[in-house]
This record gives sequence, C-alpha cells and structure tokens, in this order.
Amino acid sequence: DTAVKSRTQPTKKLQDEVNKQINAYLDGCAEQQVLMPAGCPMSYSTTARVQSDSIHWSILGYPPAEIVSFDGGWALRPLTVKVRLELTEQDLRTGRYTEQTIDNDFGFTASLRANTTKVSVTPVSSE
Repeated sequence: DTAVKSRTQPTKKLQDEVNKQINAYLDGCAEQQVLMPAGCPMSYSTTARVQSDSIHWSILGYPPAEIVSFDGGWALRPLTVKVRLELTEQDLRTGRYTEQTIDNDFGFTASLRANTTKVSVTPVSSE
C-alpha cells in the first residue's frame, strides 16, 4: 500500500476575501487618532505631550495573508504590517513642538474560520 498525501490549496476567492478583511481591519486601526488604537497591533509610546488631532496613522504595506492547511481546516501564518505614524510632540520641559514621522513594523495573528458560504477573519493583536 502506498499512502497518498494530498495537499489542499486555498482558492483565489478565499485568499482575496481574507486579504480584504485584513486590509479593512487595518484601515479601521489607522483611522483611530490615538497612540494605541484599540484592538490593533500598532502603538507608540512617548513621554512628550501629543495632541490627538496631530496623530495620523497610515498603512505603508498591507501583509499578504498566507493561508495554510491545518488540522483539517485553514489557518493564517503570523502577519506583519508596515505603518507610518505622523504626529506633533511637545517637550514638557522646553515646550518646543516637534513634528515626527515614524515608520515601523508590527506583528499580529488572526484566526480564520471558513465554510462553503462564509469566511471570517478575527485579528488578534499581541498587546
């Protein structure tokens, strides 16, 4: 007897839907004008004063989802998003304002549930 191992590949439709959901999640994170967007992988820590209306996150590179076959279903490999944060900091000692642009990578994972009609991606930020 010869054991045959079949390898299942995700369809392009599944791949596209997963990427669409991840991108929408990250866009929602980038819209938040706070240093630590709620439920999101990115954050910025500073001892300076920052006015919230000066905080602007943008996504520089959306992570392509890598879907793998796991335990009879699908799983996502860990993801990394490239982001830019633009803000104005005020030094508490000198009162001087400084415009900052910070590019950084943040990792996160997401669970994937898929059946014949629906795909659900649930990001998990590593806070």
